[in-house]
Amino acid sequence: SDYYDTSATLAGTEDYWVVEDWLTHNLYVQYEFESGRMEGTRLRVGARNITNEDPPLANERYGYDGSVHSNRGRWWYATIRKEF
Repeated sequence: SDYYDTSATLAGTEDYWVVEDWLTHNLYVQYEFESGRMEGTRLRVGARNITNEDPPLANERYGYDGSVHSNRGRWWYATIRKEF
């Protein structure tokens, strides 16, 4: 949810800057082989931050609060797992 950035105040007031809430969505699909040569293998493909949301503005070195948010944007990944 929103929180106050106590290192910044609004111009002309003593009110703290409000860092807006931030919501991202992740998605993945996977398939597990249950027989044959690939038995025990799982394939997974997914994306994090699928809507490519930028982090909310904060009074920090890079313009966002890295202890709470990430500037990574959307990123894709794929994994293969094999059980023996």
